[in-house]
Amino acid sequence: MSRPFPAGVGDFMDPKPVRNGRRVPSGGMAGPERPPEHSACGIGFVADAAGCSSRRVVELALEALRRLEHRGAASGDGATGDGAGVLLPIPRDLLADELGLPAASRRPGAIGVATLFERGDGIRDPMLEACRLEGVEVLAWRTVPADPAALGPAAAASAPRVVQAVLGPPPAGANDRTVAHRIRRRFERAVTPPGPDAYVASLSFRTVVYKALVRADQLDRFYPDLRDERCRGWFAVFHQRYSTNTSPGWERAQPFRVLCHNGEINTLAGNIQRMRAREGAFGAGEDQELLRPSVDERGSDSSMLDETIDLLSSQAAPGCEPRDVRHAIAMTLPRAWEGDPTLDADERAFFRWHEARMEPWDGPAALVFADGSVVGAALDRNGLRPLRWAGTPDGLVVCASETGVVDLGVAGTR
Repeated sequence: MSRPFPAGVGDFMDPKPVRNGRRVPSGGMAGPERPPEHSACGIGFVADAAGCSSRRVVELALEALRRLEHRGAASGDGATGDGAGVLLPIPRDLLADELGLPAASRRPGAIGVATLFERGDGIRDPMLEACRLEGVEVLAWRTVPADPAALGPAAAASAPRVVQAVLGPPPAGANDRTVAHRIRRRFERAVTPPGPDAYVASLSFRTVVYKALVRADQLDRFYPDLRDERCRGWFAVFHQRYSTNTSPGWERAQPFRVLCHNGEINTLAGNIQRMRAREGAFGAGEDQELLRPSVDERGSDSSMLDETIDLLSSQAAPGCEPRDVRHAIAMTLPRAWEGDPTLDADERAFFRWHEARMEPWDGPAALVFADGSVVGAALDRNGLRPLRWAGTPDGLVVCASETGVVDLGVAGTR
């Protein structure tokens, strides 16, 4: 990642007309002629290994996202992208200053944020009630600043209002991931059927998602928050979408609540059936009903995978803590472990035990994930969607679906 991707290399970097939502290479309609290594979304993250928040991390992630614009596509209007977004820590200083919150709200975990896409009315009462039932106070409501001039015509015609509910801390002793997940599920049940008119882009006491139906270079123009010096973080996950098996839409832009990926889940039908079959094990009574359905089948394969990881890393048996997000990903997208001589006995036992309890979500799909405590990436077991990473002596780590997304320019980069 020591140099930018050179402009003008390959048809995908050249100015091309757009036809049926895809850039047209010199050979004709977009299709087999599109270079196969670019027929997938662009993904990655930038992080400080020491966990130190800075503006630099966010700016580098936005720059990396812009350099992945060739991974996406434009609609017939030539200006509406397939979707782009970032997942990063809640900008507590920005929110505290703007909303006049007390100084204590600047501490990690002191506030949560629910980012909602709203096209109708009536989302506030369901959110207030969902929070009340989980013992959480809604401190403030905020209409997220947005510049519609940054949108293409198709994106503008379908654009929602982007609203944030700023939440007080979870009850003492409660797991924040569990509380956030339950609030979201209560809200979605109250606005049934959830979907384009009331969509939860993110709800967490750690992270927030900014995404839109835009090209990569339009994202921070649409959301001024991302250009604000107070928008800082120790990590930032980024995604440029290239729609394949589902149509572009605001809700289908990534990252989702925990992850983003750049491929396809080919075992999806079986995965959905197995998840629905095990719903009876999700607690009892109200808890069981609250967690049904385990996945929203109207979403993309990416969104259903995200829902599964979110569920597995936020819920637990009574008296137990939820799984670490890395645990949830390792059991859902297991590596090809049987013949791997590098695994020790404990690692081998982990995969063998989970093999009998969780079917793999399989397909060509690298993914990047973050829950606010950890950030990471994983390959599919066949390595069909590669990732590249680099680290600098000062602790900066960059991972992306291709090289050249960030100019590191530091001696000792590995």
